Amino acid sequence: MSNSSATIANVAQHVQYISTLDVALPFIQRSGDRVTASVTEIIKAVLNAYTYRKALGEENANSVTWLQGYIVCVILGSGGASTVSLLRGEALSILYKDDFWIINGLAYCSIFSNRYIFQVLQLLFQRFTVLHHICQFIVDVSRGYAIVRLGVDGGSKLTKSAIMLRESVVGQIVCGTLIGCASGLWVELLGLLQPTWTFSMPKSFLALSYTVKISMMTTLLYLLLLKPFYSEDLSVAHTISALTFAALLLYFKLKSDSNTQKPIGRIDIPSEKAKELAKLKKRK
Repeated sequence: MSNSSATIANVAQHVQYISTLDVALPFIQRSGDRVTASVTEIIKAVLNAYTYRKALGEENANSVTWLQGYIVCVILGSGGASTVSLLRGEALSILYKDDFWIINGLAYCSIFSNRYIFQVLQLLFQRFTVLHHICQFIVDVSRGYAIVRLGVDGGSKLTKSAIMLRESVVGQIVCGTLIGCASGLWVELLGLLQPTWTFSMPKSFLALSYTVKISMMTTLLYLLLLKPFYSEDLSVAHTISALTFAALLLYFKLKSDSNTQKPIGRIDIPSEKAKELAKLKKRK
């Protein structure tokens, strides 16, 4: 193995270690053993609950029922994997994960039952925007791994449908793309970020969002990497694809934020008044 390949493999090993790092949940046991949870999943659950409350606004946060809000957090946390499981005719993986329900329940209860917790998070993310970007990047790396491992490879426990999909490039592209963006599609389809849900055409069907595009690009990149890296170490292709997915999402998010933010002291002037001012300047 060349030095560059060894370096990539070493990076892949460290990234995978961080993405799979687990911690024991306090006071929660199952069959005498502590229930563990992924650090990435904990960050993801907190970010989803925070984003949901921020989208609702303070005036609507208290009008949402507990069951309604909890369902939204579950969809935000598992929409991609659950959609692909339904397409393949498989049981939803979240049904076997007690830690998923516990983490999302605790995150939702903490942020929606106490507005001070939400305000502290909001203050932290506003004062230290890099912290918010780091947390989101960690979550997006995990999503990138899910695209290639679950969407394209079919998961660790291969079912008959997952094995059959390995022979279909179109099926792999569809499943990989949906893993990365299906949560957003469900949000747009059902209007989940509103206090009252309404069925409507997803905006991404009319104009593809950058999340959909990046999810598809990541899937295609992984399929291209399969042949040269499969004989050496598949984890290298996994890591390259996952990091590419997270990096592209971060880039477009920063670009979108910079386009929406106004420079300090700038005042937008209507075009007609701007033209009149320009004429006055020319006369002077």
